[in-house]
Amino acid sequence: MEKMELWPTSGSEEVQTTIRAVYRQVLGNPHVMDSERLVTAESQLSDRSMTVREFVRAVAKSDFYRSRYF
Repeated sequence: MEKMELWPTSGSEEVQTTIRAVYRQVLGNPHVMDSERLVTAESQLSDRSMTVREFVRAVAKSDFYRSRYF
């Protein structure tokens, strides 16, 4: 797997690529329906008020993850 990094100068395309990579890594499925996405966390990652590590943690703690894997 390719290492992903998000820098303060990264553009919106890099942010979206990172979001897709996190969903693929944590959920094991690259396609997440719009109703299942963490819109608030994605927005916080986009405006850099959340780190990638915090975004991964949010996905792993989400109700969607819990209902699907537990």
